[in-house]
Amino acid sequence: MKRVIVFLAFLLTIILVNTAHASTRFEIKKLVMKEASGTNVPVSLAMAVAK
Repeated sequence: MKRVIVFLAFLLTIILVNTAHASTRFEIKKLVMKEASGTNVPVSLAMAVAK
């Protein structure tokens, strides 16, 4: 559960802080999938939260 919270905090940080460089939707999807695959978070859940 702690890993999920850390992962979600990481996603929110990326979304909120990265305003200077506007990433494409594809780049964001790749990043979310990469980070989710390295944790116990299902990729589908990570994508739903990122949406």
